[in-house]
Amino acid sequence: MKPYLLVVDDEPFVRKLMVMCLTTEFYCLEAASGGETLDKLYKLNTQGYLKHVAGVLLDVKMPDYDGFDVLKMLKQSYPLLPVIMCTAMSTVEGVTKAADRGASGYVVKPFTRSSLREKVSKALGDYSVSIV
Repeated sequence: MKPYLLVVDDEPFVRKLMVMCLTTEFYCLEAASGGETLDKLYKLNTQGYLKHVAGVLLDVKMPDYDGFDVLKMLKQSYPLLPVIMCTAMSTVEGVTKAADRGASGYVVKPFTRSSLREKVSKALGDYSVSIV
């Protein structure tokens, strides 16, 4: 069975693009906000499905919550869940902040299919993505 990956981005086009790049290896669940992310993971956890979630691909800039704040909340509630941050604004400060808060990886937009798959593969370890 393929693992689940929660793909979070407030921009529908970007979210769908990430899903298209990763759907061969994962059942991709989608969320458009930080609040929706927290709700989906809570429901998955209460239903006993969290163990099938390989990780979260999380946008940094969202309308309701800052992605770094969501990352912090996720790590408090689900410390073993890998979270990969995704942003169009790559700075040393952002990468450091993500690492300090427990991010497993960092993806910069725009990305290519192969670079996204490579970053996800590296960050998720056991749930490796074959690079095609």
